[in-house]
Amino acid sequence: MARKESWGWAAGYAVKDKAFEKLFQLKEPRYAALLLIEFFLTMLLVGGLLLYIDGRFSQLQAPLNIFVFAAICMAVFHFYNYTSSFRAARKNEIRRNSSLKTMALEFIMFMIVVLSAYVYYDPAVNLLPYPFNIAFFLAILSAPLYLYIREKFISEK
Repeated sequence: MARKESWGWAAGYAVKDKAFEKLFQLKEPRYAALLLIEFFLTMLLVGGLLLYIDGRFSQLQAPLNIFVFAAICMAVFHFYNYTSSFRAARKNEIRRNSSLKTMALEFIMFMIVVLSAYVYYDPAVNLLPYPFNIAFFLAILSAPLYLYIREKFISEK
């Protein structure tokens, strides 16, 4: 099979190579394991959202898919709590400590995403045409996201 030389293929190949390079440069295997666990749990949440929102993949009826999504979220958060000692001992620049302000910003961003999904899938509520509804979503999400990044990663404690 001939190698694909498109821009998308080259970018994906470069990202994969860079990720493996960074992963193998880590000196502490616990940190690499933590990154892999966080990635796996994030993919479980994405799969749960996909099952909850997208009717093509979800074979569950309306009330049951909410309970399955809630069970997936609870399982992910339960297993994520087991990594708290590793996250506390981590020596990089990203702070994973939460405050009331970061929790409120996370909740606001979550509600914006959920309400946007509802608006996007309901044609009676979605009044903006295609490119404008995504731009409107990004504009609304930008303010709490900016405050969250500033609070979590930039500001000094």
